[in-house]
Amino acid sequence: VNHYFAYNTLVVPSAGVYRISLRILSNAVSQVRIGHSTFTYKILTLPSTNGEWRTITDTLTLPALSFTGIHVVSGTFKFNWFMIDNCSVSDLPVFVGGPFTGIGKGATASNAGDTTLTETLNAARIIYPNPGSGMISIVPGNEAYRKIVVTNATGQVVQNWTVNPGQKLVTKSVGTWKSGTYIFVFEAPDGQRRTIKFVKP
Repeated sequence: VNHYFAYNTLVVPSAGVYRISLRILSNAVSQVRIGHSTFTYKILTLPSTNGEWRTITDTLTLPALSFTGIHVVSGTFKFNWFMIDNCSVSDLPVFVGGPFTGIGKGATASNAGDTTLTETLNAARIIYPNPGSGMISIVPGNEAYRKIVVTNATGQVVQNWTVNPGQKLVTKSVGTWKSGTYIFVFEAPDGQRRTIKFVKP
């Protein structure tokens, strides 16, 4: 209680309903307040994850802003990252924060120069939530990509998805996939390729 993370690099361009995802590990129910100063945007109830890392997702209404915080109201948990993205299917995530391995009082999201973090954020902006275990959103980013091939850790192809011209978002379910690491390969007819690692908890 009274622990919080403050973020001053948010880019929420306009008021609206946004989706928030938090990667946590806990053994009991806890609550956090999203807001700062006298402003409270939402009180989130975080379920017990039974000692496993899981991504908890909810929605909240936000004004246009560039900073806010996550405040612990009750309970104890480990906090790895969080992400806010617009519920509009045409929009990219507006912020990804973390990673963190515990709760810190007054901690600030400042990780400049962290190559591992940069790679994590880039992957999260292409596939989110990542890690994910249910519905995921995939942002191809490059209009040239026409196919997404997914392979497992042994190189076996498990999915083959088509990306239509002009399609900015692909939404798929990974609920039936086995836990593990997968590689998403974005392919274009001219030979362009991009690979992104995805984790199914």
